[in-house]
Amino acid sequence: YMTFKSGLLGVGTEDPERILHTKGAAEVQALFENPSTSSSQFAYVDIESNAGSSGEAILRLKTPDGTSYINSKGSATTMTFSSDSVGIGQTSPEGALHVEASDMVAYFTATETYSAGASGPKLLGQGKDSGGTERNLGYILFTSQGSDEGEIRFGVRDSGSVTDKMVVHNDGKIAIGASNADSLVQLSHATEPDIRLHRADTSISDGDSLGSIIWSGAGGESAITAGRVGAKIKAEAADTWASDDEEKGTELQFFTQDDSASDTLGSPRMVIDMDGLVGVGTS
Repeated sequence: YMTFKSGLLGVGTEDPERILHTKGAAEVQALFENPSTSSSQFAYVDIESNAGSSGEAILRLKTPDGTSYINSKGSATTMTFSSDSVGIGQTSPEGALHVEASDMVAYFTATETYSAGASGPKLLGQGKDSGGTERNLGYILFTSQGSDEGEIRFGVRDSGSVTDKMVVHNDGKIAIGASNADSLVQLSHATEPDIRLHRADTSISDGDSLGSIIWSGAGGESAITAGRVGAKIKAEAADTWASDDEEKGTELQFFTQDDSASDTLGSPRMVIDMDGLVGVGTS
């Protein structure tokens, strides 16, 4: 039955609370059909009847192919639900969440006021381990560090819990393996605080670089050029490396820049060769 009361239309209710108020046992509350083609085209609005209480109802917009769409006024499809995938700005999502936009900016805003060092917005990754148990595997946590300051914490699961593994502080310092950094980059580990530079080339010959540590400064210029490098230590293959763990001849070369206007880093000041011999002023 229908009721028209004080400018409000009720379908299945005698006391409509909106311009159109429908009420019924069936889940489908509205059906839209286009019979102009040989096979009818239709879509319907579905209100989930298993909602726990008022304010928890689930609204679905369904089409014959099982895909749901939400459109904003004057634009193409803005959100698509299809085969357990959600597309935002994408009508054919290729993952659980597929976002596409010309200006890719995502905002995660927490309305709570956080004190310094307290938790904040978090992206939490969950999944099942090898035993099939669902675990918290890692997170990215954005925390407040006071008025107009913040930091980013990266956590990874290890030995039963997810803890911070890297922290980017508000002053740009990065702590890896620790919560705080006393220098621009600080690496901490209980037994092996190592840094490895690895050349992935499977063929390493005499003279090939294995990596360098370089010290440089702008020196009054904004661009970092070869002439602004002050010193470096370079590891270089001193022989062709074998495929096994033997015959890995390597030397260390030490370079420094003098106070002239030209680049003087072409030749090393000191070399420690693969036999342990040290050459100063000679290669």
